[in-house]
Amino acid sequence: RSSCQFMNSLEVSLDNLDHRAFTLIELLLVMGLMFIVGTAMYPIGISFYNAQKVHTVVESLDSALKNSQLQAIAGIGGSSFGVHLQSSSYIAFRGGSYAVRDVTQDEVYPIPYGVSIRGMSDIVFEPFTGNPSASGTFTISNAIGAGYVIVHPSGNIERQ
Repeated sequence: RSSCQFMNSLEVSLDNLDHRAFTLIELLLVMGLMFIVGTAMYPIGISFYNAQKVHTVVESLDSALKNSQLQAIAGIGGSSFGVHLQSSSYIAFRGGSYAVRDVTQDEVYPIPYGVSIRGMSDIVFEPFTGNPSASGTFTISNAIGAGYVIVHPSGNIERQ
């Protein structure tokens, strides 16, 4: 008898489910709300993306400068190491200057579209001491913001 009651209640429950559905108005309302939220979030996403591009280049340039300095301190081949700045990339090189570098040792770092770097065009680190040929600030920027990599006369390199 109890199995019969269960079957009857199951049948009633299933009957109720047959009549449930989303109306066209409900679907359009949800899609409209999703469009409004997406439209509102788009500028925030673009701002975040552009800020991340600057942050990534700051970290990458800082790393390239420190790596060049460490290679010079290690005295690899008794050579100097440096970084050369171009409009669309910067290049970590081996040699006393960019003009007389060992081209086979170049490491090219592309600069993403919309990001610019201003600062020294060349910085070379002396072998064994790692002292920089120049000191100054690299400014990495785009329409959203800016970051900085500073090379101190002492050879200390920091990013902000």
